[in-house]
Amino acid sequence: MSVKGINLSHTYALHSIFAFDALKDINFEINDGEFIGIIGHTGSGKSTFIQHLNRLLSPTAGHVLLDGVDINGDGIMMKDVVKKVGVVFQYPEYQLFEDTIYKDIAFGAKNMGYEDIEGIVKESMELVGLDFEYYKDKAPFNLSGGQKRRVAIAGVLAMKPSVLILDEPASGLDPIGREEIFENIKTLHKKKNLTTILVSHSMNDISNIADRIMVFNEGKLEMFDETKNVFNNIKMLGNIGLDIPESKKLLLLLKERGFDVDTDLYKEDDVINEVVRVLKKG
Repeated sequence: MSVKGINLSHTYALHSIFAFDALKDINFEINDGEFIGIIGHTGSGKSTFIQHLNRLLSPTAGHVLLDGVDINGDGIMMKDVVKKVGVVFQYPEYQLFEDTIYKDIAFGAKNMGYEDIEGIVKESMELVGLDFEYYKDKAPFNLSGGQKRRVAIAGVLAMKPSVLILDEPASGLDPIGREEIFENIKTLHKKKNLTTILVSHSMNDISNIADRIMVFNEGKLEMFDETKNVFNNIKMLGNIGLDIPESKKLLLLLKERGFDVDTDLYKEDDVINEVVRVLKKG
């Protein structure tokens, strides 16, 4: 499913002395099946932006289109939008409330009016790496942080969205938990052919997974380009307080010291292979 924004703007406390322009004339187009990363410092507009994509917030001006349809248009029900766009917010495990994992994941699907709830819950759990028979009757509050995160993601998947938005999905997790979550996300993106949008402060996480990156700064969309091009624009990122992936820093350091390395690379695996190649050359 494609997502498009036309002159999207949002002002908090409009018509008051506390008015604040959180989004300023944002134009973008995300293609069906893309994996998009969103970066920006705290307060840059990232969270406000993603809340417009499933109509939790409505624009002060402009439009958000899903496959060409304005989600704030006349006759468009909130339920119709939520079916298409699922959002997993930061620390989603705090939103778990049922006494079993099965009930928690089934909640949204039931509200959507879907049939075969058990089949939907089972599929959603398997997609995030949770064995249905083993986990379905367990209390979600007794799980590890990473497992709770997966339950929350499964609950969103059970509503069968075409667009999946994840806001800092690995926040607070240990390295193993982070790796598991991102492996799940990559698998989900491919298996379900989702349009996936990932918000993260980690340049390393974004660099390893995103096709293109949206860079927000003070409510504006500073840049929206292929991941390689964004991380090659080191001066722009530095000017707005953002960094580049550690893997790319390593290549730049090696280049400064005279090694013939490809500094366009940024993914960890690609950088490791490049370093090995150069070392073998001597």
